[in-house]
Amino acid sequence: MNTVVTLPLVGRDIRKTFRRATGEVVRALDGVSLEAHHGTLTALVGPDGAGKTTLIRLMSGLMAPDSGALQVLDLDVVVQPQAVQDRIGYMPQKFGLYEDLSVAENLDLYADLHGIDAAERARQYPRLLEMTALAPFTKRHNRQRHLGFLPQDHVCERQTTMARTLRPEGRVLWAIARP
Repeated sequence: MNTVVTLPLVGRDIRKTFRRATGEVVRALDGVSLEAHHGTLTALVGPDGAGKTTLIRLMSGLMAPDSGALQVLDLDVVVQPQAVQDRIGYMPQKFGLYEDLSVAENLDLYADLHGIDAAERARQYPRLLEMTALAPFTKRHNRQRHLGFLPQDHVCERQTTMARTLRPEGRVLWAIARP
């Protein structure tokens, strides 16, 4: 009996260009192919301008490649970008939280946007809040700091963003980190 194992990420000959205001065409990606396997950590490493962020945006269905094939969790990112976004977690380097909302309200907003119902939230939130050490701070607004939450470190924002980014089991997480 043959069992077909699909990979969570498969890209073949991906190309993406951008046009600068001057009219100059810049190749962000030029024939990139990659695979990621279940249960592994895969890192994109390279200098500024190498196309890492562009590739993550493509893998997230936020933009389409000029050519090539890209599938995430067996979904074509060009044909089904919303379905890809519903199944992944994407943690950008800029947090994008609403400062006037509490930690819990930010999590609820993100859950609402992704159609996560109350039963699933009740199941997931305790694990996410424990994992990110945010459980004692769910009523605290992100602009407020407490204990080790220092403004210059953006710790609370980082933890809240991570909590809202983590998705139910069996999903994929993209995180952008700079040293």
